[in-house]
Amino acid sequence: MVVSTSVVIAVAVVLVVLWVLILFIFATSIRIVNHAEVMILERFGRYKKTLLPGMHIIVPIVEQVRPIAWRHRSRTIQNGDAPVISATTERVDMREHVIEFSRQHVITKDTVMIDIDALVYFRIVDPRLAVYKAQNIPDSVELVTQATLRNIIATMTLDDTFSSRDEINYELLSKVKHDVERWGVTITRVEIFDIIPPMDIKLAMEQQIKAERWRRSEVLEADGQRESMIVNSRGDAARMVLRAEGDRASMLLRATGEAEAKMLSSKAEAQSMESIRAGMLHSIQYYLSNMGIIAITEAGVRAVDYLTAIQYLNVLRSININPSRTSDMRLVLLPMDTVNGVNDLVKLNS
Repeated sequence: MVVSTSVVIAVAVVLVVLWVLILFIFATSIRIVNHAEVMILERFGRYKKTLLPGMHIIVPIVEQVRPIAWRHRSRTIQNGDAPVISATTERVDMREHVIEFSRQHVITKDTVMIDIDALVYFRIVDPRLAVYKAQNIPDSVELVTQATLRNIIATMTLDDTFSSRDEINYELLSKVKHDVERWGVTITRVEIFDIIPPMDIKLAMEQQIKAERWRRSEVLEADGQRESMIVNSRGDAARMVLRAEGDRASMLLRATGEAEAKMLSSKAEAQSMESIRAGMLHSIQYYLSNMGIIAITEAGVRAVDYLTAIQYLNVLRSININPSRTSDMRLVLLPMDTVNGVNDLVKLNS
């Protein structure tokens, strides 16, 4: 039996078609899911299950993976920036994502338009909700964050926006996180990294900052001078105290020396008197035993004359002559014999 050429060709074509069909079925029925990724599997257009990392076999035509719209930055840098690419993918990335907003124009409570640059970090926690509840997760998160940011800034003045950046981040995070939970997304962090005021306000703020720095410089200089004056005053006071203590100690030493000198003088005078008394007693005893009463009287008179002369000198030493009290007063000391002679002349004349 001879097989015709047309039959052979037909069989070959069928085999090729079967081979291609087998390859197509094999290629479309096997899905490999990478780590930190998942896929949403549908059967006849309805959700069936979530494919976790690993190899999965699906039924071609009956089952298919649901594609989702996504947005990411390109790995190629153009003009110093990585362009944003919007694409459709079958894989849901479960890692943390960051969205860098374009510069937002917002109006503060005191009607000042400012520009704000912000970052939002989010992560998909429920891929089923992320696929079926939102058309494009990155765009949805960005729009909600922008609207919430405008509402928050509208309740604050320009000064508050600069001084309350942490409060803005916290309030923005809490509100946006609550809004995107229905999409199976959680917000991990919100960061406002730049607030740009209008140019005229920026210049005014720079002048204010310069004036404030100048004022602080003057205050610091004044405080330094005041501290220097306080230190100098304390030093002067300490020197005066030390000088006063030195003067007091010197006066005490001088007074102590004078007192000791007077005590020594008094002791010397007492010893002298004691020596005189002892000499007188010795003379009296001697004259009593040898010369009689007349000698005793003469020795006593000599001793009395000596003591009288000592007292006379002490009285002269104690007289205080102060010419400044009156210029007409003069103190003249005369011997007793001269005074007696003058008295005799006065009596003769009278």
